[in-house]
Amino acid sequence: MSSINEEYARRIKQEKIEQRKKEEAAKPGEEIIMVRARDEKGHFIPDNPDTPEIDEAWVEKKVTKTKKKKTTKKKK
Repeated sequence: MSSINEEYARRIKQEKIEQRKKEEAAKPGEEIIMVRARDEKGHFIPDNPDTPEIDEAWVEKKVTKTKKKKTTKKKK
C-alpha cells in the first residue's frame, strides 16, 4: 500500500516541478492558465478515459497581464 502512495506523491511532486518550470519560462507579465480545450468549431473536447495520465479536456494558454492606466482628474 505504501508503494502506491509513494508513487502518487512522486508523480504529484514531478507535476509541480514541471508547472514551476513552465511558469518561470514565461516572460515577465505573462501567466500560464488552464482553459478548456476546443475543436475547430468551438465545441469543448471531452477527456479520453482510455488515457488516464493525460487530460485532453484542458490545455495550457499563455495570458499577458495588462496594467490599467491611471487616470488623473483634471484640475479646474
